[in-house]
Amino acid sequence: FAWFFQEMVMKRKVVSLDGTWSVVFDDDNVGKQRKFFQRMPKGQPIQVPGVWEEVRPLYDGVGWYARDFQVDAGWLKHVVRLRFAAVNYFSEVYVNGKKVGQHEGGYTPFEFDVTAQLVPGRNTVAVRVIDPPRRKEIEGFRSGAPLSHSDIPTWKAGWYWNFGGIWQSVDLIITPKVYLDSVFVEPLPDQRTAKVHATVVAKAAAKGRLAAVVGPWKAGDVETGGAAERLATVKRGETVVTLVVKIKNMQLWDTESPFLYTAGVALGADSGDDALTVRFGMRTFTVKDGHFVLTGRRVVLKGLLQPGAYPEKPAYPPTKKMLR
Repeated sequence: FAWFFQEMVMKRKVVSLDGTWSVVFDDDNVGKQRKFFQRMPKGQPIQVPGVWEEVRPLYDGVGWYARDFQVDAGWLKHVVRLRFAAVNYFSEVYVNGKKVGQHEGGYTPFEFDVTAQLVPGRNTVAVRVIDPPRRKEIEGFRSGAPLSHSDIPTWKAGWYWNFGGIWQSVDLIITPKVYLDSVFVEPLPDQRTAKVHATVVAKAAAKGRLAAVVGPWKAGDVETGGAAERLATVKRGETVVTLVVKIKNMQLWDTESPFLYTAGVALGADSGDDALTVRFGMRTFTVKDGHFVLTGRRVVLKGLLQPGAYPEKPAYPPTKKMLR
């Protein structure tokens, strides 16, 4: 499988759009009518990822983000996706003045294929964000609080303060026209096997060669792992291809010994090569006779309230030290 490691080195190009954006607060919700997505008024600088309370404390309502970015002409022969790790709460995304999609949910990632909207050179992305206020509705969105709940899912910390904006990272992902969308590992420790489910997306039906290599996540750990490969025919759209990897010298994940593996999947097709890696542990978790069972062993769970919000940066830790 030497070819696998060569293909894994750099077949997928990811360009971060994190950094300084511009934000305009649309207090009267007139931005769509005035077509801010085509011509954004002068705003103020804001960091992405971040929350807009850093530049305007206690604001909730509508805001518009914008920034320019450069596109290499060669990218347009492939597939270019614009991925947001999380935007709170409702967002509409425009590229070069054209809407490419929308998403509801403040804590989940989403992406759009923006290849057709891009041009070589300078491009612009604009994002309209609604952070639902507590005391009024905006287009049907209202935030909840004790004794005044709404149907918007939010964490308990939302009762104490609200936060809005592009609070997680933004990336451009450039891949071939047949690419790996996701990899999910199904651990079967009793069989010393990991089923690696790769979701392949294709613009047209195609044939490809897939390989999965499983090994220790940390270099220098015990020698363990395995590999598998297969040829597959994928249809237009999504196809899930499963590779069954037998693991030699298998190490279980347990609370006392949290051993982790990496599963790398490489895809070779006529349109080009792509690769993805994920981290996982060999363990099962279920409920039996009213008790939690971790890989056949009964366990008792203890927990604490950790809302994941921090005083300096209301929704994310500014440093790893504060996180720890």
